[in-house]
This record gives sequence, structure tokens and C-alpha cells, in this order.
Amino acid sequence: MICETQRGFQYLTSLVDLSVGPFSEELSSFPSLEGVQHLQASPRNVRLTGWPHWNSILEQFQRFTALKGIRLSGFGLETLSDWFENFSSLESLSFSLCGCESIKYLLLFGAMRHLTKLKILEIWECPLLKERCAKGIGPEWSKISHIPQIEIDFRNVQDQST
Repeated sequence: MICETQRGFQYLTSLVDLSVGPFSEELSSFPSLEGVQHLQASPRNVRLTGWPHWNSILEQFQRFTALKGIRLSGFGLETLSDWFENFSSLESLSFSLCGCESIKYLLLFGAMRHLTKLKILEIWECPLLKERCAKGIGPEWSKISHIPQIEIDFRNVQDQST
């Protein structure tokens, strides 16, 4: 829904999906998005698309603590930012599109446990993380084993959703 303010500016009062990116590959990092912090509505789902030479995500997105889903694509992250643990409403988290090839680590063990509503974890084409999340033997497995549905490279690794 779009409402008009007294000054004539328009703003969103409800927002389901927010997709940000892709931007020009020539940018050295994710651009500052001042408008995001002024959104009146909190989106349910956010999709962020970056480039392999971008190794961070804007902290401006951490204010959306009511998010149900996040999809990260194309970033050169090695690990998730600590502030991801604040997404207590998060139900699905996915990495996709050949992009996050540098990611090796999820959140710290305790931080992953803060994501109590997390039902689905999808890891697509992230070879380092795929190896570290190998069921039962990967060093990241203990952090994610409580998640009912885990899909790695389009293959169900764990499905306790029934």
C-alpha cells in the first residue's frame, strides 16, 4: 500500500519482497542504500545480489528483524555477519546462484541457535560451505543439524519437515 504524506512524498506501508541488486560489477562494494533505512514497512523477504569481490553486506538490512526469508547471491563473503543472529523470525535462509563461492562459515554455534524458527536452509553452489556442512562430519554440521530441512546443491541432506 502506498500512502501520501503531508509533504507529498510517498512511502510504503506494506512490503512483502525486497530485491536489491545486481549492481554494476565495477563497484568496489555494495552501494550505500540510504532509502532502505527510511522504509516505513519491513519486508517479509529480502533478496540481495552482489559480486564475488564484495565481502560484506550492508548493516542497513539488520533493522529488518521480522524477516521470514533471506536469499544472498553472488557475494564473496567468507562468513555471515554477526548481526544475522538478530533475525529471530527467520524461517528460511538460502545462498544461491554460483555466487557465494568464498563462504566457509555460518554464524557461531550459539548464534545459529538463536534462529529458533529457521525451518529451511538452502546452500547452492557454495563449494567451501558445502564441504563444511557435510552431514555428520563437516565442522559446520553441528550448527545446522537442528534445522528440519537442509538442501545442498539441490539435494535434500535432511528432511524432517513432515
